[in-house]
Amino acid sequence: MDYLYILFAIPVAAFTIAGYSKLIADIRGINQGRPLIAIRILSGSVLALIALELALVFTVGKVEARFLTIPIIVDTRVALFFLGVPSLANLFVLGKEYGPERWKYSLVPCTFLAFVLLIMQLFETDLLDGV
Repeated sequence: MDYLYILFAIPVAAFTIAGYSKLIADIRGINQGRPLIAIRILSGSVLALIALELALVFTVGKVEARFLTIPIIVDTRVALFFLGVPSLANLFVLGKEYGPERWKYSLVPCTFLAFVLLIMQLFETDLLDGV
């Protein structure tokens, strides 16, 4: 049944990413100045935490990574799952002079990241909590 969810999650993620990327490309207030700097810093931090989580999981393993980290990591993992794709879209679209046309280029990498985060979340949940 999980495979069916994954199959339908990919087009839904692509459609949602297209809407979000188009929306942030059209909003002028966040494409300049301090809001842009703050959004870029936060987006980079979220992507760095995802990379750190992946590095920890690949070096010590999923079970050991869970024992090394505090139980808050479960809530952090869920937050990173939901914030990872918009963060990547923010870095692709915001602050570019040709942002209204650039949003199209964020679809493939953001959809791939959504797929990777979904598989990672499903696999870690199944492995750590049981089927």
